[in-house]
Amino acid sequence: MAGFDDKFRSDLAAHLARFAAAPILFAGSGVSRRYLNMPDWQSLLEMLAGMTDREFSYYRSTASEDLPKIAELLVEPLKDRLWTAKEKPLRNKHSDKLIRPDSALKIYVAEVLKDIGLKSSIPRALRSEVDALRNAKVDAIITTNYDPFLETVFPDYRVFVGQDELVFSDPTGIAEIYKIHGSLDDPNSLVITESDYAVFRDRNAYLAAKLLTFFAEHPVIFIGYSMTDSNVQSILGSLASCLTDEHMSRLQDRLLFVNWQEGSQHSMVPTVIGANAHNVPVRAITVPDFQAIFDVLAALDQKIPRRTLRQIKEKLYKLVLDSEAQDRLLHVTDLDAVVDDDAEFVVGVGVIAAVQKRGYKMVARQDLCHDVLHETAEFDSDFVVKMTLPEMMSRAGNFPMYKYLRAAGYLDTSGHIKDDQDISPKLLKRIQDTSNLRPSTSIMRKAKTLAQTHKSLKGMIQYCTTDEVLAHFGAFAHTAIEPRVLKNFLIECENEYTDEDGKMTSQFTKAVCIYDLLKYGPKADWTAA
Repeated sequence: MAGFDDKFRSDLAAHLARFAAAPILFAGSGVSRRYLNMPDWQSLLEMLAGMTDREFSYYRSTASEDLPKIAELLVEPLKDRLWTAKEKPLRNKHSDKLIRPDSALKIYVAEVLKDIGLKSSIPRALRSEVDALRNAKVDAIITTNYDPFLETVFPDYRVFVGQDELVFSDPTGIAEIYKIHGSLDDPNSLVITESDYAVFRDRNAYLAAKLLTFFAEHPVIFIGYSMTDSNVQSILGSLASCLTDEHMSRLQDRLLFVNWQEGSQHSMVPTVIGANAHNVPVRAITVPDFQAIFDVLAALDQKIPRRTLRQIKEKLYKLVLDSEAQDRLLHVTDLDAVVDDDAEFVVGVGVIAAVQKRGYKMVARQDLCHDVLHETAEFDSDFVVKMTLPEMMSRAGNFPMYKYLRAAGYLDTSGHIKDDQDISPKLLKRIQDTSNLRPSTSIMRKAKTLAQTHKSLKGMIQYCTTDEVLAHFGAFAHTAIEPRVLKNFLIECENEYTDEDGKMTSQFTKAVCIYDLLKYGPKADWTAA
């Protein structure tokens, strides 16, 4: 078995290395079912039918086993239920969302799935898969799932909800999640009834055209679906209708379809999927688990699509390595304005040791995090505040700042800024708002429950997994988080959340930033969420 596994990993890595851009994941309900024990579609409808006066078999037979029709039949019974006296608290909770005839159904869907999510945790045997997924080099994720699992795994990704946001919001295809069937955070966005699917199909051509721009440059990995899944068939059918047979054949190597079969051997073979009278060529991947796939994705080099490079409008910082201009650390220019083909420059982040004053605009957030945890005294704090921190505002993610603000004399004894005029406006706004360090809204309820259960960070560390602690401890009040305990915990698990290039996961970085705030900043401002 090990031999098949090794060969599969090698073959998949070589296949993905052929493309100029990183993969896109197309994730289905099988992903959430595997890691959070979420129900499949029929099981969810059975739960909803259990809230009405009729058995599920009544709705199933009336709808001839058509699941969207079953959901449509549940609209009126669940609307009647929500307007009973017993359900008044739930009605009041969602009063602003009761705007359509099917709103009650979708509120019940959201309540059921959120409750399952609160009670679920990733099985210990599958945590290594999720760790690998967390480090996967994927440019974007498309999903028909409603739940927030993927947002918690990729917390720095921007989320687009529904077809309209994907089609009309000008996404970049980089670090984004497209929830094309809606999100639990907005119940009315859910696509579940026959009427919802009719609207979705009417707009499929627009969605397919948008997806085609992604598929043309990226390999796309379908995971958590069966090959006969109606959602996949509909989308691939619409995609195929936009292309000639010649163009479809070119997509074969780009479309990879993962089939999970317990006890199977790893394999990857070409095949076709029948989709709305079209034969769509794909590569079928069969696996006994997702570990090998996620490991390969985590080991990929990060790639930037050529299209994205051409369209970037934000400023990029470039370090010019010029023997006659050693003191010229950086110049800023728009990508479209680069005309000197002979200029040597570095784009992005990283520490350039040979640059005078260390090149403070090129310092990566992991460098600051390491310095905060290990107190290496590697940086000139005033330079960090004046150069590094304002520049980091243009990058996604959190970064520590209070250690440097305090060391450079910008904070008073209570940890607040002495003079607002000394700090750049954008950085000052970030300093004054710590909400980005809290658990995301999709997991806040669970975070509060864990905080109430364990009373303190020390208690949570004792009884919860490392992943659970990192994701949820931000719900504690500052009095329940001892900085010394947090620091020791972070140092112990640092290697686990740092890749071979020294890059730390976003969740770990956020935890370091909380430590930085509580150790050096105005911790009295950090109250229970």
